[in-house]
Amino acid sequence: MQTGEYEGALTNFYKYSNFCPDDPENRSWYQYVLLNLVVLHAKFGHKEQAILAIREAIEMARENNDQECLRFALSWLYRLKSSDQTTGTHVSASEQQMLESLISKAKQANFMYLQALGELGKSQRQIQQGSPPTEVFESLLRSSVLNMNCPFKTMRFQGHLLNASVWQTYGSDTLANLFTNEVINNPDPSPEDRVTAICQLADNHVSHGNYLNAFEVLAKSKVRFNGIRRAVSQWVFCFEKLMYQKSFNRDEIFNIGAIEHQIRACCQDDDLFRADFEFNRALYLAKTDRPDEGVDVLHKLINQSCRIGNQNQMLVANYLLKIAEIRIETEDLTSALPYVLSSLCLSERFHYQSSYFLAIIRLAQILLNFELAGRARSMIEKIMPVILAEHSLHLQSIAQYIYAQCLIACINQDLQANRKQSINWQDVLYALDASRIGFKDLESISELLNVLQLMSYIYNIKGDIIMRNRCAEEFRILVMLQEKNKRKQPDWNMTYYSRYIQLNQQGQEYHDNGN
Repeated sequence: MQTGEYEGALTNFYKYSNFCPDDPENRSWYQYVLLNLVVLHAKFGHKEQAILAIREAIEMARENNDQECLRFALSWLYRLKSSDQTTGTHVSASEQQMLESLISKAKQANFMYLQALGELGKSQRQIQQGSPPTEVFESLLRSSVLNMNCPFKTMRFQGHLLNASVWQTYGSDTLANLFTNEVINNPDPSPEDRVTAICQLADNHVSHGNYLNAFEVLAKSKVRFNGIRRAVSQWVFCFEKLMYQKSFNRDEIFNIGAIEHQIRACCQDDDLFRADFEFNRALYLAKTDRPDEGVDVLHKLINQSCRIGNQNQMLVANYLLKIAEIRIETEDLTSALPYVLSSLCLSERFHYQSSYFLAIIRLAQILLNFELAGRARSMIEKIMPVILAEHSLHLQSIAQYIYAQCLIACINQDLQANRKQSINWQDVLYALDASRIGFKDLESISELLNVLQLMSYIYNIKGDIIMRNRCAEEFRILVMLQEKNKRKQPDWNMTYYSRYIQLNQQGQEYHDNGN
């Protein structure tokens, strides 16, 4: 198994199991053979077979009074149970009891591997249950200390990946990247850990508009995963998801449809991949003037996640927020309000900072419609420093754009009340220009058009005809590019990733047309 000869490992297992039950001496080691079978099944994603084997290993360990093997078997049972997406909230208490028992017994026997595994599982469970971040980081710190002295490097890398995921959840991309690079730059991680880290890094690059870096990271890493089914599947899904995001931002409708078929084919065996696909499907329906169908898809995803339980509450918060955004796009702000508030409460309870901040921004946008510009402005000003310091470029650009709308509404209120203006038009332009640069890097044409339209309006009010015409010209060029992209036929060779990366490196048309 260590050398990747899985067929030979399986053959040897069956040979051993044929004579083992009749040999008392060999039977005393049979539980360890079963443990290796569990690892083999888990590696190929056969969870049901792995659980059957682990239960048999537990029985054999009890029969032979092998406490060490029993602890390892319990740790694997917990790992398989905790990764099972079909498990409901009813088993959470038993899982927690199993975890506490595992940690306690591991401490008594001084098994650092099991202690570290238990603390990692505890951290993961705390995140899912919405525990305070201090408790989560206490468990992560204990696990990190144990991993430093643990002979199994796998635990150390899994700890780094969990740290990266936690910091991403709490909104710190910089610290998330730090832990991700710890895994990528080390020669020892397993292919599964490495591909997870690479996909996290590529996602982070895209969230900051660095498409070239993202595709370069994926291109250089592909050869590492040849012949490893789960790693290749994750790599392909990540690549196609990033291509989908880029095409979505550029309004390449036919390309989106083609990539959607590819994603559908590679996500059938994974619940989380399938949920991600359905979420993107909802965005596609909304973009193609079918908002009600998109909302229906999101409602189905919310119902599925609620049946699964607390472990998917972050997804539920995002789904609720996306329904609100679709309602806002269709100018149905009253219907959007309850979804925004639900997402806000859920994000605050479970400490999902990005969702929380975006919900506040959307709430401020709705308040503008109710002529509460001062309240909306103060809400965004409170969160703006953290957003600019730590969060994605898309969130920063949205925040700047809505903040500019708040400033315009405040100026209009001052003019209507014949008060002295407390805000300069230049302050509005600063926010809009920051938003323009962000959306330009992200290649988000629709959002960039909204910004340019507002900038032209403000320059016209100021009497700056040159800048107004410049923004209007950039707007005209972008509209032409948008129409061209909507008519653009998909590249049916997209399965060949190298050609697609080459196209992406050349596909910077509108970057050359703006400032």
